Amino acid sequence: MNPHKALGAELLASLGIATIGAGKFPPPYRYTGIFLLFFVLGLIANLTPDAARVAAALGGLVTLTILMGQAGRRLLGFFGGVGARLGTAPTQGGTT
Repeated sequence: MNPHKALGAELLASLGIATIGAGKFPPPYRYTGIFLLFFVLGLIANLTPDAARVAAALGGLVTLTILMGQAGRRLLGFFGGVGARLGTAPTQGGTT
């Protein structure tokens, strides 16, 4: 896959995840960090083909981090609610 297209797709995915993680449309300043980071990754990607592959890999890592940070809390909350309804609620401290 073309690393430049992958970087663009990762930017859009990160913005979508940040919006879903907020629960409603967040104020525009919440997107500033994501845009700035992917802008720098885009500059790095234009240096050499190897740098483009590294930038795309780092973009994927950033997207995964955003997924686990913001939307991950909502996902874990959802699974916790499902577990409680099924009678398999997690215990505190990891002991049974």
